[in-house]
Amino acid sequence: MDSFFEDEDGLTETEKEALIALYDSPAVGYAKRLSIPDHRWKMAVTLEHPTEEDKAKDTTVRDQLLDKPAIAWPPAVNAPGPDGGDRGGIREVMDPGNNVHPATGADALRQRRSVNRSWNDLIYEKKFHLPPESRGRPLPPKKGKKKKNEQHTPVSHRPQGAPPPPVFGSNFECGNLSRVIQVSENEFDMEASADFNTNGHTQWYYFSVEGCDPNREYVFNIINFEKSSSLYNEGLQPVIRSGNSGTWKRSGHSVWYGKNQALGKDYDRKYTLSFHIKVPDSGINYMAYSIPYGLSDLRGSILKWLECPMRSKYISHAMLCTTMGGIDLDLLTITDGDISQKEKQIAAISARVHPGEVNSSWMMHGAIEFLLSDEEEAKELRRRYIWKVVPMLNPDGVVLGNYRCSMAGLHLNRQWREPSATITPCVYYLKRLLKEIHTQA
Repeated sequence: MDSFFEDEDGLTETEKEALIALYDSPAVGYAKRLSIPDHRWKMAVTLEHPTEEDKAKDTTVRDQLLDKPAIAWPPAVNAPGPDGGDRGGIREVMDPGNNVHPATGADALRQRRSVNRSWNDLIYEKKFHLPPESRGRPLPPKKGKKKKNEQHTPVSHRPQGAPPPPVFGSNFECGNLSRVIQVSENEFDMEASADFNTNGHTQWYYFSVEGCDPNREYVFNIINFEKSSSLYNEGLQPVIRSGNSGTWKRSGHSVWYGKNQALGKDYDRKYTLSFHIKVPDSGINYMAYSIPYGLSDLRGSILKWLECPMRSKYISHAMLCTTMGGIDLDLLTITDGDISQKEKQIAAISARVHPGEVNSSWMMHGAIEFLLSDEEEAKELRRRYIWKVVPMLNPDGVVLGNYRCSMAGLHLNRQWREPSATITPCVYYLKRLLKEIHTQA
């Protein structure tokens, strides 16, 4: 343990043990997979019942760690153009004839399980390469039995002369895909990444695939979901977009979601999403659980609102705080400035505490558009109220492709009682803002 940290004198024994366990975990999350310097993910460790001495040391260490360069976040693929124009995200296009009954998807899955799935070729896996500026280093591999749920590299039985596999990726904003195993020429078993600094919350996926044959039908099985039910069994379809400028649309058929079958004990408590799909072209394509709305989308929209001559007089932008990952938390104020502010009440709204609940960002986008519109109801709302809006409360989790948690691996809805200014700054400063609003009222 004494060789693990360069600054170990500032850590308690409990923190050291927790950090080592975290570092050695097979599902550390994006800290490893995106080469994020370890001084950022180290901050995620919190003590269940810290003493006053632990709290003092804990604060000192985190203050030191926070005084480091910000994360080099993954690139965005969803950003609107410089003009802030609509990228077609909110207007979904449904592929006709593809709303199949759950039984159809289940039957198709049973049929596929009877065909040859022997290739077992690992063709994509996110790996962590410790950056030079990292302050720690990984422990040597431990001897002994394989840990529960620990991933292993499968033995490939790919036939000689088989065509090269498609190229998968997820190292971009909101991206989530951990590994891909090609089990036959046109079928792939895939795994979603756990939330950053957790071993679970695998439900969101968003990945790219390049080099597919547009004339061939492919089968994708995402095999490590955690929820026991899904709207995919009620007619929902995955979304797909061709290239970096295309429109998202729902596609795929024989969609099935259910408990895993014959995938081994490591997956017997997981659930699989399986679907057939034709990829539009051989270039790069993106697939996701639902139409993504990332931080770049939000920033593009804010810029559009602030630069619009008719809307800019009603909206102002400020930074509420800086997140653990070094992102400015956006705070918007919407009101009619021609009316005395003393006569108005203050209303506060926020969205996107759970990164995987993309629909909340689309709803917030629509709410802001309405509040800035020329509708009579919107004018009245601006006359009567000062609107304080936090459109994306968990931007770290959104950018990292999390489903449920923050960068610290915490469920932010459970942090309101005693939020931390360093570990959960978004909740801490929003709560302080709400207290100030209540005091003024």
